Amino acid sequence: MASLLWGNVFYNEIYAGILREELGDRMVLEYDSAYIQTGHPLAYTLPLQSEPHVSYSGLHPFFDNLVAACLYDYKTMALVLDGASNLAIGNLKAKHIVGLGNEYGLSQSAIQMSCDQLKKAIPNAKAAIENASVGTSELKTNLIEILEKRWNGTFALIGQHLSKRQ
Repeated sequence: MASLLWGNVFYNEIYAGILREELGDRMVLEYDSAYIQTGHPLAYTLPLQSEPHVSYSGLHPFFDNLVAACLYDYKTMALVLDGASNLAIGNLKAKHIVGLGNEYGLSQSAIQMSCDQLKKAIPNAKAAIENASVGTSELKTNLIEILEKRWNGTFALIGQHLSKRQ
């Protein structure tokens, strides 16, 4: 039988608690009682409390994103959402974004509102790329094409994905 993983968690070099794997793909964060009295939450979604924080589908998104940032250099998302594990960013789909929002406890309307806000920002993002003082025109064109492809291939489909779930 394989050993279950665990690790001490530190915040600004202060012991905050323990993160441990449990059977059934559960991960548990348990704050140290002394840290609860004097520390800060690791994330807004992990408030200080004596009861353990339990994720029933692998790492809590806070730790997933931390691992992705440290180990994968942002080329891979270490997310375990909707059956996707260590997902290449290029393969990100609407269901993964919705799953991430659900893991953070966001309602469907909050997820849709976030996508609507992103859509409003697209013209400004394109203008920022076009007006950047660095980069060739070919690079800028490629970045804008990638932005549009990502929008049309993932984010624009979130509303459709959410309406199917209702």
